[in-house]
Order: sequence, then C-alpha cells, then structure tokens
Amino acid sequence: MIINFKNTPIHLDIYGKGKPVVLIHGFLEERKIWSPMVDELKQDYQLIIPDMFGHGETPQHKGIHTMEEMAEAVAFILDYLGISSVPLIGHSMGGYISMAFLEKFPDCVKGVLLLNSSPQEDSPERLKERDQVIKIVQKHKQIFIKSAVRNLFAEESKEIFSKELEERIDEAMKMNISSIIAAVKGMKIRKDRENILKNFQGQKFIIAGEEDALIPFEVIREVAQNTGSTFIGLPGGHMSYIEQKEKTLSSIREFLRRK
Repeated sequence: MIINFKNTPIHLDIYGKGKPVVLIHGFLEERKIWSPMVDELKQDYQLIIPDMFGHGETPQHKGIHTMEEMAEAVAFILDYLGISSVPLIGHSMGGYISMAFLEKFPDCVKGVLLLNSSPQEDSPERLKERDQVIKIVQKHKQIFIKSAVRNLFAEESKEIFSKELEERIDEAMKMNISSIIAAVKGMKIRKDRENILKNFQGQKFIIAGEEDALIPFEVIREVAQNTGSTFIGLPGGHMSYIEQKEKTLSSIREFLRRK
C-alpha cells in the first residue's frame, strides 16, 4: 500500500485482521526487518509496517528527517486507516519515532515497546559521532555502512549471523547519501523524552542487548527502572530481532498481551 503524506509516498505493508499494532524499523533499515515475525503475529494482530522517510521504498522527504515529522506520518497513516489508538513497537530509531509519537499523540498510544532503543537524547559524545558520520558518509558511504552495520551485532553474532549481517549491509547500501544524512541529522536533534515515558500510564517495555554498542546496557536498565518500564535484557548486541529472534518475539507477544 502507498499513502501520500505531504506529497511523499509512504510505502507500507498491512498483515492480519486483529487488533492493530504499528512496527517501526530503525536507521539503515526498512519494513522488511519485521518479516520473520509477521507469520507469528498476524494470526492475532493487524500489523501496520511502514518504510519511514528515505528508507526502503519510501523516498526522502526533506533535508532533515525529524522524529516529530516521522511521528506525524505514522499518525497520518493511522488516521487514513481509521485507527484511533495502537501499541507502538520501534527498533532503534523506530523507538525514537515512537517516543515522539507518544509526546505528540498521547491519546493514540496504548503501549510502547522500545527494542534496542532509548527515550533519552544523544550524549555529548554521541552528538560528536553524529557529526563525524555526516562527514564520512559524504565521502565513503560504503565504508560507513559496512562498519556501522557490523557494529550493530555482538562480536560472536557477526559469525553466527553472517548471512543476515550481509543482507542488512546490502539493504542499507540501497539508501542514498542524502537520505542517510537526513536521518542522522534528525536523530541528532531529537529531544530527551525520558519523563514522557515515565509519565505514560500505558504498557511500556524496553528490550536491550547486553553487548549493545549503541545503547549501553546498564544505562538503559536504569532508564527502565526510572520510568517504570518492564525491562528485558537479552544476550547479544543491537540487533535482538536477529540475534535473539525467539526471545524477542516472545517478549513482543507478552507486551501485546498485557497492553
């Protein structure tokens, strides 16, 4: 399906006919990352899975893809489909979008599951890294993508899931440089929304990888405690939906049962 949001065609898939759920992919990803879970979940839920701006089949929208405007796009999709409220499941950047959605449209959110993600803003060190990424991508896109994707997996996972890792690299290579930069700039300027999550009275889960190089495990565990979120720590890195597929799927099912 294609839904036009402010003259940008957003590509999305819809599976199943149960209670609606939105699944949002992360940076350098696309809606296909959820494919391994679709058959399991579509039996009980209607899965709404979009490609966000500049990712997958959805073209670039602006020079900066803010989390707020991507949240508005998700809200537009739900309004178009006649859906008033949903649980949100977001991987990495998808979690940032989910948090922006929660702040802008709180009455539309039944629950939030942050998968290898955080409600916090970038640290000062991370902000500097974002600036470096922009410089590197402009000159060495392929080198950046290969390095960035490999860094998402725990060390031993790189060999165990070598096929999946290469598939992730191949898909990320399809993104153009300006779309990558637009997403990086959007993530860099996102707000801290830890208090938004803390004050949210709906169901909230955080799933974290013990060896995640991007989301420090002890930091996110403390965030979960401070926000009253159910915390699930899993072996592996930033790619729990690959590295710990069954446990991630089980956690998602538990989240959806509780919300």
